[in-house]
Amino acid sequence: MSTTTTQKSLLRDKLKRKANRGISATTPSEKSESHHGDGPNDRSKSSSSKQQHSNRTTANDQPNYQPLVTNKDIERANQLQQQEQAQKLELAKKEQLQRKERNEFLFKKAKNLLKTYEKSKYYQKTLQIQKDALQKYKRKSLIDEKPLPKRELAYFQYKNKLSNKQEVSRNIVWSDVDRAKAEANLARSDVLRIHSQVERGIELDPEKDIFTKTSQLSQMDLLQGVDENTRKKIYDIELTQYSPYKLQYSLSGRKLLLGGVKGHVASLDWRKFEMIHENVLNEPVKALQWLMDDGMYALAQSPYTYVYNEQGVEIHMCRDFHRVEHLAYLPFHFLLVGATGKQDIGQVIYKDISLGENVAQIKLSSPITSMVANHYNGIMCVGHLNGTLSMVQPRDSDYKPVVTMFCHEKAPLKHVAVDPTGMYMITAAADHSCKVWDIRNTYQPVTSTCYLPQTLKSGDHVTSIAISQTGMLALSLKHCIAIYKHFTHIHSLFGKDLYLLHKLPSHTTVCDLSFCPYEDLLGVGHSRGFSSLMVPGSGSTSFDSKMPNPYFTDQQVKDYNVRTLLEKIPHEMICLDPSLIGTSGLKETQKGVLSGGQSGGQSGGQSGGQSGINVCSSTVEEKGSTTIQLSDELKQELNRVGLTTSMDMMKRKRSLFTSKDEYRQELFDKYTEMKNSIPQHWYEEGEDADALDRFASLKKKKTQIR
Repeated sequence: MSTTTTQKSLLRDKLKRKANRGISATTPSEKSESHHGDGPNDRSKSSSSKQQHSNRTTANDQPNYQPLVTNKDIERANQLQQQEQAQKLELAKKEQLQRKERNEFLFKKAKNLLKTYEKSKYYQKTLQIQKDALQKYKRKSLIDEKPLPKRELAYFQYKNKLSNKQEVSRNIVWSDVDRAKAEANLARSDVLRIHSQVERGIELDPEKDIFTKTSQLSQMDLLQGVDENTRKKIYDIELTQYSPYKLQYSLSGRKLLLGGVKGHVASLDWRKFEMIHENVLNEPVKALQWLMDDGMYALAQSPYTYVYNEQGVEIHMCRDFHRVEHLAYLPFHFLLVGATGKQDIGQVIYKDISLGENVAQIKLSSPITSMVANHYNGIMCVGHLNGTLSMVQPRDSDYKPVVTMFCHEKAPLKHVAVDPTGMYMITAAADHSCKVWDIRNTYQPVTSTCYLPQTLKSGDHVTSIAISQTGMLALSLKHCIAIYKHFTHIHSLFGKDLYLLHKLPSHTTVCDLSFCPYEDLLGVGHSRGFSSLMVPGSGSTSFDSKMPNPYFTDQQVKDYNVRTLLEKIPHEMICLDPSLIGTSGLKETQKGVLSGGQSGGQSGGQSGGQSGINVCSSTVEEKGSTTIQLSDELKQELNRVGLTTSMDMMKRKRSLFTSKDEYRQELFDKYTEMKNSIPQHWYEEGEDADALDRFASLKKKKTQIR
């Protein structure tokens, strides 16, 4: 059929072309007759034959159209479409079956994984975690023997845009596994925070190891058991021209700031071993302090304090910080604190670096020898030349710190350090004594030592103190550095509880110590430059989300600065107990009733291991109780709230327990007593009456009417 139709179409096209050109289609016999006929009859015959032929050609020129697609072709096309649709349906069914089998297989595999996870050691360790800590973060599991509820299936289908229930249930299984791991990690971190005295660091095996004590290990022995990246972190920098050097690591632990006493300052990216900038000043550097990020720091020069940016360019000069010898920074309050030690008076200055204004200037009665910040509550611990320690806050008045402690007898207090939790404080004096104080409630020494061992004693006092994030304590004495796993182990300096001992060359003197955050490193600044020592277990493994960490990017640093500025805590909220904020002083009064008498009785100077404590200034006496010491601001707050004295409390109780008639009669008696106490001729007409005096205005009106 196809060949015949094509031939017909070709013939039609040829005929159309000839008709358009005016060529008549004649037979060869007719052509011969036309050529040989010469007479008139022949001419007439030829003309008649031409007319007949023209009539034929006109009849033949009309096209004979036939349908191009027949019914058979249509039926064949329908059959092909039906076959294609059937094939597609078969393929879709096969894919659906394969997907269903795959989802069932994955679902079974996920359930098997969940069962193996429950049998694993990791899951068994989570069972050993305290139930309270685990219950705090535990949520209801979505996996159950019963079929999944329709609401949960619909929610997951809407969330993940999935139509297959088996795949949805598989996602639920995996999410449950991830949730269980997250709960276990959170609970474990809580347990580690609660048990801050967990044993960390090196543990020796007496059967296999040569050494019996960790204090016998040197830095070379420690380097043999670590990888190459850790070995690169242990190095020495010789800088003898501008020594001795003070140092400080940034909050993130990425950058190191070195300051020579003779005027050399350098900022280093110690992880990449790159120097960011270096300055040689013509003035001695007495103290250095990183500010809100790694790109800004303050230097206490003479006579003023200067602020520099990350490129070492001076951006601000603090003229109010005149002859400052100690610097500290409170990151949550944006306060730069400086301490000056003049002839007989010490002064603590607070400057808000976000506003550039001085917040407070507090004078103290004795010269200042040391200062450190308690980051738990924002209190500044200031050591004095007479062996006392003052805890200062911006709201204090001159010569009246919130707490005064008599720590060391007849010896200046050289160095102070505070535990990161804010519970303990370590002090070192010039008489070779170190003490650990409980500064939560009792303000009493926990442990103390009045002498140093012969292995460390070299005729000089403690030159520096540092506490790590995990509670390890480092003490330096001339060229020796002693490290303890916990600061309460300081009572046994003979070597029993000594963790590590490092000795520098005998002709060097240690000037400053600082632990690197989130790293097991101890920075040592001495008379020959700088040294980095390895202290296993000193760095924290968990990062605080509100503080910078070593993995911060530049954008995260900018976001951190903006977030901390928005969340800045006002300096008025700094107090000894941060939990008092929002209680209107009620909790502080309760604490004063319980422990005020004890602290008041110990305000006098004491000798030996006990301390003299003076908390606040004024006292309130009550029947059947000891003296309670309250500050003036607290008394104003109590007056505003209504908890002024015990007399008012008795009045309220009496008004509750007595009847209305008795109470009304009592008030009437008071009114008559007050009325009788007023003299009759209390007003003179020559004087102008007070407009606010109700009685005077009435008297004036009566005289005018008369």
